[in-house]
Amino acid sequence: MSSASTASKLAQLRVKTDQELCQIIDNELESALNSREPQRIRAERAYAEAVKLLPKVDDLRERRRLNNKLVRVRESLERQSTAGDLHVSAACS
Repeated sequence: MSSASTASKLAQLRVKTDQELCQIIDNELESALNSREPQRIRAERAYAEAVKLLPKVDDLRERRRLNNKLVRVRESLERQSTAGDLHVSAACS
């Protein structure tokens, strides 16, 4: 196999791997966005996993898209946390 052919195959593999990585991150973030209180721990784990994987995405457009979704997940988790705190405060009053 020639060097050019090998390089082409490696480039194709990298593109496919990057697409699959983006899909994994996207699925994790969707799962987190759709989680409610009983699954909050799952959502937090999905968020943490996405934070770790996101820097490995080479496609800047995809990275920005996924980062925007990551921000939405963080905001959602913060809202759930605030709502949970209010609920506990009301119950204790």
